[in-house]
Amino acid sequence: MQKVIFEALHVELAEARQNDIYMTVLMRMFSTRPNRNGFAVSAAFIDNIVANAAKYTCLP
Repeated sequence: MQKVIFEALHVELAEARQNDIYMTVLMRMFSTRPNRNGFAVSAAFIDNIVANAAKYTCLP
């Protein structure tokens, strides 16, 4: 069994059907609030990702 560790305030794993090669993970990856390193992204950056979601959807 493979061990996977997530560190996040909120992680939701969703599987409509059991599948050995595909899993959907919904998580917040970017925020306009500074992280522990003091870095944040702009709202325009996030809007661009949302507007082009299909471009960023992939299998790992």
